[in-house]
Amino acid sequence: MNQESVDDEKKRKEQEKEIPIKRAGMPEDIANMVLFLCSDDASYCTGATFYVDGGWMLTQPDV
Repeated sequence: MNQESVDDEKKRKEQEKEIPIKRAGMPEDIANMVLFLCSDDASYCTGATFYVDGGWMLTQPDV
């Protein structure tokens, strides 16, 4: 789905500029959220939406 952006360094760098933490997400970022949600630390989280997007949603007020 994102292979074109991964392969095109210029395009990737432009997209990364729009992400507040200035880097693309990695599989480990998703894995860490999954591990958290499966742990007792998440026992009080119910019906919530968690975005693992480096803060990108903060830059998209209409989304």
